[in-house]
Amino acid sequence: MLIFTRLLGLALMLGGISGLANQIRITTSGYMINAPAVFLCALGVLMLVYGGESIQNWAWGIIAFGIILTLAKGGIVIVSTTLMTFLICFLAMACGYKLLTRGKL
Repeated sequence: MLIFTRLLGLALMLGGISGLANQIRITTSGYMINAPAVFLCALGVLMLVYGGESIQNWAWGIIAFGIILTLAKGGIVIVSTTLMTFLICFLAMACGYKLLTRGKL
């Protein structure tokens, strides 16, 4: 029964994430224009994985700067969503997380 609740929690989390991810549109305007943002995000992930504890704050800052750079260039467009859709997706993610980690609500 525990494995069923954990799988249900994983399914709820993935459903909530996919519900919110449907509201994000990614546009491409050329590889060379988006290359710095991709490089910054990849560098930040590498720093998180292979860096030590003291470098993690810098890595998160570099990833955030890469995402902000992509948003500023118009590469990611967030489509408007209703409050009810957001609440349902967030509730599914929260309940899924609790089921996945604790096995109960």
